[in-house]
This record gives sequence, structure tokens and C-alpha cells, in this order.
Amino acid sequence: MFKFKPFLLVVLVGLMALLAACSSDSASNKNQDPKELLVDAFNKSQEIESYAFDGSFIVSLDFDGLPLDQEEMAFLDVLKDLTINFKGAYQEDIEKMELILETQLNLGDLRTTLEVPLLIEGEKIWVKIPAVPGFIPDEVAGQYIEFDLEQLGEFTGEEIPSLFDKEAEENQAALALVQDIVEIFVNNIDDEFFTVTSDTNTIVTTDFGGDRFYEVIEGVVTNSLPELISLLENAEYLDLLGLAPADLEELKAIEEEIPAEFYEALEEMKEALQVNKAELAVHIDKDGFISKQDLVFGATFTDPEEGNSVGISFTTTENYYNINEDQEFTVETPVDNVLDVMELFGIFMMGAMGFDEDFDFDMDFDMDLELDRVDELQFSLWEQEWFQNPEIEELFFTDEDFFDALYDEEILEMLLNDEEARKEWFSQYGIEL
Repeated sequence: MFKFKPFLLVVLVGLMALLAACSSDSASNKNQDPKELLVDAFNKSQEIESYAFDGSFIVSLDFDGLPLDQEEMAFLDVLKDLTINFKGAYQEDIEKMELILETQLNLGDLRTTLEVPLLIEGEKIWVKIPAVPGFIPDEVAGQYIEFDLEQLGEFTGEEIPSLFDKEAEENQAALALVQDIVEIFVNNIDDEFFTVTSDTNTIVTTDFGGDRFYEVIEGVVTNSLPELISLLENAEYLDLLGLAPADLEELKAIEEEIPAEFYEALEEMKEALQVNKAELAVHIDKDGFISKQDLVFGATFTDPEEGNSVGISFTTTENYYNINEDQEFTVETPVDNVLDVMELFGIFMMGAMGFDEDFDFDMDFDMDLELDRVDELQFSLWEQEWFQNPEIEELFFTDEDFFDALYDEEILEMLLNDEEARKEWFSQYGIEL
């Protein structure tokens, strides 16, 4: 069952990491220790109150040497040369952030440009559903999905702190956890992997290509992992990750068993994966802020048995500017064409994605007939007026047994066809129909 708290942590940590990537102290002296420069950039992240950013992510696959059929080729063609551009802005005092993703997809005969805006204002998040003919139904294309954090908090029974409230205890803990993790990783990388150069900006470069890539992996497992597990002795961190003390003990047991299996797997990996280039460059401007980050990675994977090879490379570029200034936002607050999460779920349940009663599931893969019947029953269940009950909606997201029961054909048949049994069944969850 989906756990919301770890999901929220990912959102928070992602946001904090993005904030952290936008600050440093005023140490632009190239003679300063490069590790200090990088660690300080994260530790000073709380000083950032607003910024704008843009950049791109480019991934390329070379799979020409693989014996693939037409469908597999069509699937991988999407990733053969994929570029995702992004831009956005953040301003804390007005509790607003926007992110706009744009990419061109190659879907066989269809080439389309996708633009996906995301807007956060206070405790509400909106994501626009792109129009992709044949993949996204007309009923939802162009509309916004709305996430209300306060409402989601009521569903999950957990108070969800504002993403803009740095002083909130959970946000403070999330940022502290990120800072501790960054410091552990950076400090366990060999000093020789870093260089500091200077032109307009101070540039800290970390080169972990070739054999250095495996040295970093070995360092993570033998040095960083024990330190990361020790971090979880902090009960606040453990709770933040949705883990229990028993989970920590299990991690410790795994750590003790790693050495023999790890080194064996590492040797196998060295035979199969050749890292041609891996380099991260962080640009720090005269005011001590990170103005740009570039990451380049290129590798070749070779199947030891078949001899077939796949090449993969990706590059990312991120620019940061207008730090601690008033920002310009281009995504307007949605007023019309807005779906909340439950409405969207209802549309999917009723077949808006093409899963209607006449949908042909024969797509060159095996689909169990029982699953077809379960789908039909679920669609029918969602159409029932009595099922549109806030208590039932909340139960769906918070009770794992209830969620699993709605995939049981016998229970679904009972709920749809036996009113007395239905009432009795819901009464066990404290719901009177």
C-alpha cells in the first residue's frame, strides 16, 4: 500500500536539494578546499529566499547492436535521443514556485512537443496534463490535477508541513538529513578526484570517470553506508523516512553481510560496465552562490555472455540566477479545468484511459481474464452514487486491507449486488450506508 509520508519526504528533500544547489558562502578563492566549497553550498541553503532556474537533461541510448524486435525498437526509440528542458522560479515570501518541463517525444509516426507546467501556491499543487494523441484521453488533456496538502493530510492522518515553511520541524529535519548525507558522500571521495579552477567563476570539478567510478562505489559501501546507517540512530530521521527501529536493525544486519557478496558483484560489474566519462562541474560566482552545475556521464554496457553492447550517455545543465530577488512567474493559477485527485481517480476507474467495456486487452501480452472482470467490477463500483462518499474515499487511501479488498472479485460482486451484505461489510470499517 502506498505510504504518503515517505513520498512527501522525497518531495521535500527534492525541493531542499534544489534550494541547496543555489547557495554557497563567499568562498570563491580557488585555494580553498573543494570539499569545503561543496559542503558549504548545502549548509548555507537556508539563506535562499528566492531564485530562478533553467536547464536541460539529455539522454542518449545506442542500442543498434542489440537483437531487438520492432516493438522493442519502438519503445527504446523514445529514449534514443531525449532532451528535457526545464525552467522555473521560487519565492518564499509569497509561497510560490513554478516548474515548466518541455520535451519532444518520438512515438513512432507521431512526433509531439510536450509542455508540462507545475505550480505550487501555499498548500496547493497543480500539474497540467499534456495532450498526447492516442495516449492521454481528450477528457483530461489540458486540465490541471490539483493536490491539496491540507486535504491529503486529513486523508493520511498526518500533518503535512507547508513546503515554504523552513521553520517547520519536519522541514528542518529533512534539510538537516540532506546536509548530513551530502557531507558524508563528499568527505568520502578521494581528494585527488577534485580540482578547482577559476575564470569568471570558481569551478569545482569532480572527475569520477574510468576506474574512479568503481572507487567511488566501493567508498560508498565501505565508508559512507555505515555512516548513513549511523545517521538513522537519530529517531527523527528514522521517523522522517517512515522506518521503524526494526528496519534499522535489519539495515545493520545487511551491512554486516555485504563485504563478500559486494566485492564479487563489483568485479562482475567491472567486466560488464565501462564508464567512459563521469564529471560534475559546479560554478560559484563572485558572491559565493552556485550559478551553474554541469554533469556529464557516458558508459558502455556489454553482455559478457552474448557480447552485445549498449551505450548510454546523459548530460545535465542547471543555471541559477536572480537569487534573493523578486521573481517573475509565467504559470497562472488555474481557475477552470481543474480536477482534484479523487476526480481523476474516478475517471481512470471508469475507463477514461481507454479501459472501457469494449477495450481490447489483446496487445501481444497475456492478460488474465479474471483481471478483466475485476476491472469491469471496479468501474461499475465507482459509478455507484453510494460509493461517492468522503469516508469511503478516505478509507481507500488510509486502510491497506480495504484497498486490497477492492481487487477481490468476490467482494466486488457482493458490494454491487447484495445491499444488506454491503451495509454489514462497510459497518466493520465504521461506515454506515
